[in-house]
Amino acid sequence: MIRSKPRFDPALPSGAVRATQRVRDELGVLRLCSPRRPLCIAWARDDKRAPVLDALTKLDAAYDRLVLAMGLPVPRVSDSGRPITWRLTGTGEPLTVELEPNLVAGFDTASVVCRSGTEQDLTRTAHLCVGEAIAARLDPGETPAIRRAYALDLWWIVGQLTDADATGLARVQSNPQATLLGRDNLERAPATALLFEYLERQFGNLSLAAFPTGTLALSAQRTPADSWRYVNQPDAADVLRATFDDELPVWAHYLLDFAVAREFAFEGPRALVPLSILGDTVKPRIDWTLKASTLPRRVAPAFPLEPWGAVYVKIDLDVPTEKLELGIKTEWEAPVSMLWQIVKLDASGKETGHIDVAFEQRGTEIERRVVTLEGTQSLLIVGTNLGGVDLAHPFDPDHEPFEPHGCTIYIGRL
Repeated sequence: MIRSKPRFDPALPSGAVRATQRVRDELGVLRLCSPRRPLCIAWARDDKRAPVLDALTKLDAAYDRLVLAMGLPVPRVSDSGRPITWRLTGTGEPLTVELEPNLVAGFDTASVVCRSGTEQDLTRTAHLCVGEAIAARLDPGETPAIRRAYALDLWWIVGQLTDADATGLARVQSNPQATLLGRDNLERAPATALLFEYLERQFGNLSLAAFPTGTLALSAQRTPADSWRYVNQPDAADVLRATFDDELPVWAHYLLDFAVAREFAFEGPRALVPLSILGDTVKPRIDWTLKASTLPRRVAPAFPLEPWGAVYVKIDLDVPTEKLELGIKTEWEAPVSMLWQIVKLDASGKETGHIDVAFEQRGTEIERRVVTLEGTQSLLIVGTNLGGVDLAHPFDPDHEPFEPHGCTIYIGRL
């Protein structure tokens, strides 16, 4: 099979973007392509107000930033020779992305066709479009939500947070019980991007976005030629677990540390940049805030926890803390494992210490005695669901719907 390539006209005058004058009419859709990069803008013939040149300029700049400046993999063209294509519509339609396969490449790869309304932020949308094209080059079998999360992580590195970013982060932070690795629900992508940000801070190198890029590269695989869909085994979750030698207790503690970071990482060297910029407006939802004077209490979160989701319960110590002792017991539904941590807070809400709870892979409850509370203003109980059917069948983001599991937290004075 001979793969055709985009044709450019080198005789055009120079400019910010020297767009080709080759305009193709395909069932009422026009296209304008860049002579510098494998990029095209498409729009409806009858749409006279489409900001075609502005969109192409921003798409060109996004390509230069992500591919040339950051050194990320070059996106592929499709079997038909079509490069990255951004289809503009005259509405407020959010960004959606479709894959255009490239089956003649040496490994599974794809180009993308992006579609969005012109009321969206063009700079942000251009970066997300190129970011997803890079993700499709690395592993087109990954879920749409993970590809979008990768593109968001790249945008947060090179761009400036917009209202859309703030809204997306506020949405996932107000639903911390939801899974971190979704499939088709793009509204969950900011939570996955936050996880990528956290892991990059913990284990990345001097290269920007090295950890999430490596994760997608390692999850790539060979799809049989007669398959109707891309194979996604191993997936990103498998790569993350294998990074820690499939030691569930090790990975579990990093998941719990990330859940705590969603509440406290607003300053310092480990701050999650998007959260530190937006501040308290994107704090995760706390299901219960209890006063120590009302104990004992047994509470349950408003929603059951999906795999890798988190729950937060706060206890205000409105009684004298000298010689105060508390007993905390949590119980949850089998067969999943859960991990918990108790964080001590001062009057300003900053962490002054934490109490780890031993991880039991086959347990369904834990008990902890909390003492030495002098100078502590409140306690935050944080738990996370590790998911999976059993130890041999861990959580797989390809298998939806995810089964959530409930839990209860009992707090009493001793």
